[in-house]
Amino acid sequence: MKPFQLRGSVVLVTGASSGIGNDTAVALEKSGARVAMAARRIDRLQELRATFQFPGEHLPIRMDVTDPKSVESAFREIDAKFGKLDGIVANAGVGGWYPVHEVSEDEMRRTIETNVYGVVRCIRAGVPLLRKAGGGTIVLVSSVVGRRGVPGMGIYSASKFALHGLADAARIELARENISVSVICPGLTHSEFHQSATGDKGASPPKGEGEPSEAVARAIIELLQSGKPEVHRMGALHPKRWAGVITQIFPKLMDRQLEKYYARRKTESGSR
Repeated sequence: MKPFQLRGSVVLVTGASSGIGNDTAVALEKSGARVAMAARRIDRLQELRATFQFPGEHLPIRMDVTDPKSVESAFREIDAKFGKLDGIVANAGVGGWYPVHEVSEDEMRRTIETNVYGVVRCIRAGVPLLRKAGGGTIVLVSSVVGRRGVPGMGIYSASKFALHGLADAARIELARENISVSVICPGLTHSEFHQSATGDKGASPPKGEGEPSEAVARAIIELLQSGKPEVHRMGALHPKRWAGVITQIFPKLMDRQLEKYYARRKTESGSR
């Protein structure tokens, strides 16, 4: 694969108006990359660009990944300004806490449309620009629950599971074109994700649990450079990090452990 040089490269970050996407855009700018920042909230992107050392070198773009025309228009803007694209961080996503048997049609469509179809649209529109650059890197932002479904997040887990299948196929399909496809699986992260998620907020993680979004952003930058197939966050001994592996070997054991963990969390959230 072609070595990925951050300085002077052009990288698109979707969902860049907050959380992991925002911090990834900041880290890229500090590394000397030119950043195309995409999100629905263009005002936030413009505010972010204003904090950069050379704002004119970067591009805020209004993009709604659930709208194919919006995605196509955004990539035309990137091509018009930069003439190429070296990397894509497909970070835009939504979540919610619903038991599988209670999730509504609207919520199911919203989650899959954003987290799966939105990623495919970005890959589809981005590959021609990556080819123009002679290759590049695509990073899909999944989750640790994309390797093991957890209670209350079945539809969200399913949407993140799908990214691994997409990445496995696309990685082989694009290898001869010097385009690598990687997946990062963050764990609990301090961001606006939990505030904007829908459903049972009582099932959300306790305040203070997880890691800063800046740490995940740094891991994404490293992944852009290394092109590794997959990276998982969380501490080495955290049970969720190994949940996907343990499930394959001892599925009933992992079920029992997760049942206890989430029952305890429910009890704790009820006492808050």
